[in-house]
Amino acid sequence: MRIPLLIVAALSGCLPRSALSPDGDLHNSRCAALAHTEALAQARAECQLALEYNPDSPEALVNLGLIEYREGHADAARAAWIKAARYDNESAQAYNNLGVLALDEGKAKVAEARFERALQVNPAYLEARRNLALCQVRLHQLDDAERTLRAMIALAPLLSEPYHALGRIRLERGAAKEAARWFEQAVQLEAGYAEAWKGLAAAREQLGQGQAAAEAYESCVDAAPGEPECLEGLRRTR
Repeated sequence: MRIPLLIVAALSGCLPRSALSPDGDLHNSRCAALAHTEALAQARAECQLALEYNPDSPEALVNLGLIEYREGHADAARAAWIKAARYDNESAQAYNNLGVLALDEGKAKVAEARFERALQVNPAYLEARRNLALCQVRLHQLDDAERTLRAMIALAPLLSEPYHALGRIRLERGAAKEAARWFEQAVQLEAGYAEAWKGLAAAREQLGQGQAAAEAYESCVDAAPGEPECLEGLRRTR
């Protein structure tokens, strides 16, 4: 199970400076529901109506920023999220999304600070914690990334993604036996997780477990037919 990098703002996420009107509340709910769909023009209209009712609503601004981002308007997205954070410095969604934008632009240290700020606001914010781990990997801060991923597991032990990510880090650090254990936990939680099967197969190959590696590559192909690395691995280990 994977979680998204960017999220829409839930109405319960933070309190705006002005009182929400019921109509503005309704339009923002509709905007949030549409922001991850292909109906972006309709989502934008709902967000704009929400902002007419509540001009300083951080939730509506976060959602509008997501629409701008999805339409390729990075500067407009940044402006919306900065404005949301200015209106409510407890808007964890705004900081998270600003971090994703910085990561897109290759500004990993800036992104790291944004994700850390989101987690100061809400330590249970899984999306921001996942994004922080990704950022730490890019910065080659692997010890920090492992700590961040372990915290994710403590918060959401049934989420497969952090187990897979820990497996990848352990494999990169030459600890194939530990990596295999993390990958095994990931596929136990999500049997169709092709990338975790691929990692498990690679770890088993490094451990000299040819038959077990072949079985993992076969499971990878079952989960993602035509996946080239798994097909090649299956041919190599059979």
